[in-house]
Amino acid sequence: MADACCGRLAFDAAFRREIAKVLPGKKLEKLPAEHPLFHSHYDIKTVDYTPRVREDFGQMTTPELEGITIDNKLAVIYSRFGPRQRLGAIPHAYSYGYKDESALQIGTNVIVFAITH
Repeated sequence: MADACCGRLAFDAAFRREIAKVLPGKKLEKLPAEHPLFHSHYDIKTVDYTPRVREDFGQMTTPELEGITIDNKLAVIYSRFGPRQRLGAIPHAYSYGYKDESALQIGTNVIVFAITH
């Protein structure tokens, strides 16, 4: 799992460039709402984003996770709106991310999904 800490746009661009080098021919694809990751512990249908996300990207309410599947297994999980930043970090007004409860639910689901799949 990787996330762009605080949703940094430069990190997002660099991660996309580097993962393409590491896994040539594979592409990050948005995980659909019915993906098992969103239902592995919490049933995540909607999430809350930080004010900065809403200011720059509009009124988003669905989780934005991308992944790369290899041999029918989700091998890479990526979030441009970092849930990790909200898990134990000091929040700041300029971060692009999920609000605390949504970040906790996504983080929990990623862990449960990883150990059960």
